[in-house]
Amino acid sequence: MSFRFPHARWLAVAAVLAVGFTSGVARAGESVSFRPALADDDGYSETFAFSIDMPEGSAQVQLAFTNAGPGSGRAVCRVFVVSPDITWRSQEVHSSSDWSQDRRGLTLGDCRLDAGYPLRLTAGTDDGSLRLTVHEPLVRLPLMKGGPDEGNLLVEMYAQGATATVELKADGKGAVTRPARVFVEHSLSTTTPDRIARRWYRFRTIDGGPVLGGLVLSEQPTGKARGRLHSDRGKATLLETLAVEDAEAAGREPLVFKDGEWGLRLAPLDAAVDYAPLREMGFLGRVLAAIVGDPLFTVVDVDWREGEKARRGRLEIITFR
Repeated sequence: MSFRFPHARWLAVAAVLAVGFTSGVARAGESVSFRPALADDDGYSETFAFSIDMPEGSAQVQLAFTNAGPGSGRAVCRVFVVSPDITWRSQEVHSSSDWSQDRRGLTLGDCRLDAGYPLRLTAGTDDGSLRLTVHEPLVRLPLMKGGPDEGNLLVEMYAQGATATVELKADGKGAVTRPARVFVEHSLSTTTPDRIARRWYRFRTIDGGPVLGGLVLSEQPTGKARGRLHSDRGKATLLETLAVEDAEAAGREPLVFKDGEWGLRLAPLDAAVDYAPLREMGFLGRVLAAIVGDPLFTVVDVDWREGEKARRGRLEIITFR
């Protein structure tokens, strides 16, 4: 299903979000959707991102859809696992005719999302596999919107630290099953992410206490930064006068966010791990990098200092080079 986005662009998107695959209706009118909008705009970009926190290590799965580059309606399934005993990454790119959607969910090659309850996500290659089961209903929390200069950006959370189980297999080892907390984010824009902000920061607590998190867009074309904080209590707080203090080597030095009297300092606790997915795609990756920028994904655990409060957190950064 595809839509043209003239003057009623977001009416079409709203309709897609309202009638798409639903999962875990926890409150009236707040069901979530995993049906891609498939806009006709050349810069259309949409991602369903799963950030999985385990007792030791993390995993990320992205189901992404875009028109950027040659062709349109392409889909990408990207997996990035970092833990003390298992390290694995995988990336599959599918043309518009090589992926499918049905009443239950999405199939992108070896990646399958079953959007019922409980939600199940599987991804696998010859090098490894991941099976995620989310044990809580998903609830939509609107996080950020942008105007025409940001491609009418829409970002919303579907899960904030929901309890889950993840089974991992890689590095020639047998499968291991671990408890996890999962964050699910949906983002949609009619322009590519690099044109919205050079750096996208996502951060969250991982110490078992009340869940706090945030999304900050920095080094935007306007020269400003903006963001929102969110909690597992279903609240999102706008950061109105946001300033970001960061080193050029993101994730290697302390990072500070300030907004009025509020401040948050995130200092790396260990070595950051980087992943440059387009550089592993050969010629197509070079073509896409020239169009959408060359994204570098960075993940690092951090010492979380908010006023007098000290917690443990995780920081994810996407830098477009």
